[in-house]
Amino acid sequence: IDPAWPVIRLLQKVRLAEILTKADEGWENHRRRLPEQTVLRPAAGMATADANSSMKKSA
Repeated sequence: IDPAWPVIRLLQKVRLAEILTKADEGWENHRRRLPEQTVLRPAAGMATADANSSMKKSA
């Protein structure tokens, strides 16, 4: 048992401290991991993907 917990709980009650759960930690900095170009139209996306893949093959 951590001896600081009663003090932390008291500070939480008077709103001088915030207790974060593991699920809350870093949530503000959470970013969705999406590619830079998001495909909105599947047909156009396939054409773009084909063009990009042919460019990579020629390089």
